[in-house]
Amino acid sequence: MYNIFYLMTSKPAVIIEIINYIIFSIAWCKLCEKANVRNQWLAFTPFLQIIVFLNIIDRSGWYGLLLMIPIVNIVLMIVWFTEFYNSFNIKKLWIVLSIVIYPIGCIYMLYMAYSEKIDYIGGSSYRY
Repeated sequence: MYNIFYLMTSKPAVIIEIINYIIFSIAWCKLCEKANVRNQWLAFTPFLQIIVFLNIIDRSGWYGLLLMIPIVNIVLMIVWFTEFYNSFNIKKLWIVLSIVIYPIGCIYMLYMAYSEKIDYIGGSSYRY
């Protein structure tokens, strides 16, 4: 157990985690820009990214409290990510692959953020 903790806290691992955090925060900010969500700066704050995610799928940030309930949080994340991908008009195959296989979901999220082909089609009451 000590070896795993050491690997996670070693300098290279911490640098990789910081770079990963910055890349995905910028991607979330780009997705907010596509969805015209207010308070895009929340994408750079670790726990407040949940509010950004919920605003994109037209939910209040208070729904984030439901993520503290065991088992309910897993079901809600699957449902919410399905709504998230549907709000960007993503095909069903990519939705299933992105939810089931985490690395595919990460890569596809970056593709969604930077692709000109992907547009936000959902309606959000948290717009400008």
